[in-house]
Amino acid sequence: MGLVPESLWPTVIEMWVEYAIGILVLFLRVFSRCKMVGWKWQGDDYLAISAILFFTFEVMMCQIIVEKGSITGMTDAVALTLTPEEYKSHETGAKWLFAAWYIYVSLIWSLKGIMLFFFFRVTKSLPEERLVKVVSVITVAAYLATLAVITGHCRPIHRLWQVYPYAGDDCTQNRSKYYALVTTNVFTDILIMYIPIPLLWRLQTTLKRKLSFGLMFCAGFFIVICTLLRCIICLQTPERLDLGLNWSIRETVIGIICTNAPSIKPLFPSRHKGSTANSHTPTGLLEPQAIALEGRPRENSRRRIGCDDRSFDDQARYNGGIQVKSEYKVEVR
Repeated sequence: MGLVPESLWPTVIEMWVEYAIGILVLFLRVFSRCKMVGWKWQGDDYLAISAILFFTFEVMMCQIIVEKGSITGMTDAVALTLTPEEYKSHETGAKWLFAAWYIYVSLIWSLKGIMLFFFFRVTKSLPEERLVKVVSVITVAAYLATLAVITGHCRPIHRLWQVYPYAGDDCTQNRSKYYALVTTNVFTDILIMYIPIPLLWRLQTTLKRKLSFGLMFCAGFFIVICTLLRCIICLQTPERLDLGLNWSIRETVIGIICTNAPSIKPLFPSRHKGSTANSHTPTGLLEPQAIALEGRPRENSRRRIGCDDRSFDDQARYNGGIQVKSEYKVEVR
C-alpha cells in the first residue's frame, strides 16, 4: 500500500472496489445510450460523463488524503508532536480535502441532474413537467448555496489547512459544511423523489413493474439515510477521517446505481416483448395528428400514463419503458 498506514488499508480497498462498481454502472449507461440513439445525446448523458470524471477525481483525492493525512480532528497537542515532514504532509492533505469537497458536491448534484433530465422526458406535455422545472431551479440554487458555504465558512481560507495553532471547530471539523450539505442534499432528494409519485399512482402496468418502480423509489430513501448517517458519524467522530471518506464513497456509489438504473434497463429487454399493436407509430401508440383530419378533439380529451412492453421505440425504452399515451374522444362531422 506504499504510504498508506496499515490501519487504513480496509478503507482504501473498499474505496477502490466501490469505485469499480460505480464506473461499471456509468459505462453500462453510456453503452446503453449509444446503443439506443447513437450519439444523439441529451443533457443527462453529458452529466453522466461528468459523473465519471468527478467520481474518478473524488477517489483519487481520497487516496491522497489517506496517504497525506489532514487537519480534521487535529488538536494543538497532536500538532506539536508532528515532525516537519508530517506537518507538511497534513497541511497538503488538508488542501486536497478542501478541493475534494467541491468535487464531491459536484458529483452528487450531477446525479441529481441525471434524474431531473430523465423525469423531464417522462413528464413531457404532462402537468408534472412544471414541477420538474421548479425542482430543477431549486436544485441549482441549492448547489450554489452549498458551494458558497464550502468556500466562505472559514475565513481567512488558509485556516482550512492550518495545522498549528488550532484553527477552531468549524475550520477543522467542517461543521458548517456538513450542516449545509445535509440540509440542501436531503431537501432536494426529497423533492426529486416526490416527482414520480403522481406518475406511479396513475401508472397502468403490471404489479411486478409497479413494484420495480417502487423499489427504485425506496432506493432514494436509502440515499437520504446514507447522507444523514455520514453527517452524524463525521460530526460525532471528527478524528476518524477514514469514516468520513468511506461514507462519502458509499453514498456516491449508491447514488450512481440508483440514478442510472432506468437507463441501463434497455440492455435487459423484457421477455414479453412482442410486435407493435398499431401501425400509426413505431411504438404502436396513436399520434394525435393522425385522427384530427375529419374531426376535432373534445374538451374531455386526456393524457394517460402507461407502460408499453411491446414498444420498439428506442427513446421510449431509454425512458425506462414509460409511455405517455394520448386518448381522444373524436366527434366526426
